[in-house]
Amino acid sequence: QLRDSRAAGSIGPLFNDAKEAGGVWRRGWSSTQPRPIKLVIASSVTPQLKHLTLLPRAASGYTRRVEQPVATRTPSLIHEFETILERMDIAKLFPAAQPLEVELGCGDASFLIEHARLNPQTNFLGVERLMGRVNKVDRKGRRLNLTNVRGVRIESAYLLEFLLPTGCARALHIYFPDPWPKKKHRRFRLINERFTTLAWQALSAGGIVYLRTDDEDYFTQMLEVFAADKRFTPVETPSALAAVVTDFERDFNAKGISTRRAAYQRG
Repeated sequence: QLRDSRAAGSIGPLFNDAKEAGGVWRRGWSSTQPRPIKLVIASSVTPQLKHLTLLPRAASGYTRRVEQPVATRTPSLIHEFETILERMDIAKLFPAAQPLEVELGCGDASFLIEHARLNPQTNFLGVERLMGRVNKVDRKGRRLNLTNVRGVRIESAYLLEFLLPTGCARALHIYFPDPWPKKKHRRFRLINERFTTLAWQALSAGGIVYLRTDDEDYFTQMLEVFAADKRFTPVETPSALAAVVTDFERDFNAKGISTRRAAYQRG
């Protein structure tokens, strides 16, 4: 039990703590008839605030009792690097040893989470440089109780070249990467002349690179880059995979902007 001599109307900070943690609360209240008041807080982030009962102690205050949560907090789905100077041990990321697919630039994790939900026998790694987006992998994945998805915060190109173990991935998904439309900035594009070598290194035999973009010029560059590398063969994107869209793709399609797709298989 937590005892507090403050008046009943001064428990706002406790409610604020719950709301900041991502919870919502409902309450019944009577200032004239002190009685037990049950707060039900829906929050996966702060399970210690799941259930809170206010017990009348005196006219001037209430006793606060925080009940034990029904379920314990699920582990974070965000992988924290111990070092970025050595290649990752993929086996330590997931509870089950399964084929791995990597999304380089997972945005708000719409595609990653849905694809992971539909394919529980595959492990998925989402890569983003913005922490807010990586947090979405964590929140959405835990909301669905997924254990086959993880998020990491790092530049995609660096992870591909220096951190992914050789031959570890069955598929690489690169959807709507930054097109860097200005000619002087095109050297910053992820899909460039070096990309195929890095992709070949990360993919297992028969692994596939899946590409999507709305930018015509960037799409042309993607086709040229892979056409120049005879280690890759063009293949069709499965219809079931194409049906799982990203956040950018949904917005673009709603505006009438079509998706350009390509896929290449490693020999």
